[in-house]
Amino acid sequence: MAARASAGPYLDKATLVRVAADIADRDGWNNLTLSQVSKEVWKAALGRTREDALTAIAEVERAYARAHPGRNAAIASYRAPEDEELRAHGQRVAEPIWATFRSFGLDERQIEQAHSVFHCALRGLTLAEITHTFAFRDPDETFRQLIALFVLALSTGGWPGQD
Repeated sequence: MAARASAGPYLDKATLVRVAADIADRDGWNNLTLSQVSKEVWKAALGRTREDALTAIAEVERAYARAHPGRNAAIASYRAPEDEELRAHGQRVAEPIWATFRSFGLDERQIEQAHSVFHCALRGLTLAEITHTFAFRDPDETFRQLIALFVLALSTGGWPGQD
């Protein structure tokens, strides 16, 4: 998959940085959270489907993790299954991801599983990239291939359990 030009205003790094800076100016640097950035860039997936939406979502998550490794680690390590507010927030953040998987024709059970696999794969890649625990020849190419593998499996009916 060749590198592609940004398909909209929420996909390029400069815009993501601007959004985060705007939030920091508005709410204070210490109050800048993934939640706020995700609300602002939620539009990255709106009006898009399939590969465009999946790529946009992954780019936003990767950009945040790279720009804020400490906050990303804190989010990844926070465990509170009884926290209803956190669970509700997580469901809101997941809405564009679920809509994207829906656009590939997955049912709710398949979507839940695809989201888990996608999340783990993307988190693993970004964590290895941030911590330098894997010697990537080209992390950007690895990222593109990760997305391409998901798109290939989802578009061709090759996703496990997909008809």
